[in-house]
Amino acid sequence: MISRDDVDIDKIMLNPDNPRLAEAKHNNQSKLDQAEVDYYLKASADDHQKALRASIITVGRITEPIHIQKLKKSEDGFEYVVLEGNNRLKVYKDLHKDFADKSDYKGQWKKIPCEVYENYDRDIYDQIQLTSHVITKKPWEPYARGEYLYKLQKSGKTLGELAAMCGGDVRKKNLQQEIDAYKHMQKWRDPERDSKQNELDYNPGEYQKFYQYQLKKSSFNDMGLSEDIFLDMIAQDKISYARDVRKLDTVWLNRNFTPEENEQVKNELMKDGGDTIQAFAERDRLLAAGKTDALKVDEIIKQAKSLTSGIRSFTQLSEREKLAKDENSVQVFDLLAEEVNDFIEELRDIQKYIVNN
Repeated sequence: MISRDDVDIDKIMLNPDNPRLAEAKHNNQSKLDQAEVDYYLKASADDHQKALRASIITVGRITEPIHIQKLKKSEDGFEYVVLEGNNRLKVYKDLHKDFADKSDYKGQWKKIPCEVYENYDRDIYDQIQLTSHVITKKPWEPYARGEYLYKLQKSGKTLGELAAMCGGDVRKKNLQQEIDAYKHMQKWRDPERDSKQNELDYNPGEYQKFYQYQLKKSSFNDMGLSEDIFLDMIAQDKISYARDVRKLDTVWLNRNFTPEENEQVKNELMKDGGDTIQAFAERDRLLAAGKTDALKVDEIIKQAKSLTSGIRSFTQLSEREKLAKDENSVQVFDLLAEEVNDFIEELRDIQKYIVNN
């Protein structure tokens, strides 16, 4: 039997067998107690919990109930265990603890909305785990998200209010970039815009390219790559992939090239029928000319294996916490992930080309 109810948080046990805690359980070699579950949840998802906390405070409650199941018998005062929603329950427990001594606290964090499975059933437990974490909800398309945020801001919502709804001030810049990308894109269908012949029709699927432009808008503007020029590139189908936008500076104004070489590379992009594929190929040809220090296949594979092995052996939670606190170090890995993802996509594209030709 399933019911929906607001349940006292003190009656609900954080799930020590949650798959997200698998590594912690392996290191601990025993069943985690509630204090340990609390600790590992915070250590493994601190930023997520901060964003979740900010959103819950703004809205006043969670937007979706957690799933809990009746225990076969009471355990340490707990009557239920979380099936899905450990982080949300932890946030409620933390909020109740933090606000308990406040004179204006009305106990709104003492109970949490729940889907309650009254009869213990291991099959139901496993099914909820899988449907919640393996078969997840389909996220909004980036264009739909950008449009929705734009309309909310246009209706009067401040950036601070939008950020609070989405999980805190840490996301303000990203949210504004999503909104600006949508606004930038709307110039494409402006009837007063000086469009060129044979332009593509307005296509929401191109939104990610506009978003990538916003991420580097300042540096692009400094080198003369304005929003209008970029829009013309999109409309003329010159940007082959969204990832290409992040590297437009390497063909627009490459500091490794002479002015003549820069014009040579840029021409491959801006000529009739030109695109980023041709421009990048010309860029790489010029960069490779006369160089002997380029990595060979076996060398790059060796370095990749070495880094993979290093990351896998970096298992101590205390060391990972230390790394996570150093934002500059985290950015190093962000950049690495971006480069690796771009590299893999390029390799996949080459594979497709080889198969098709």
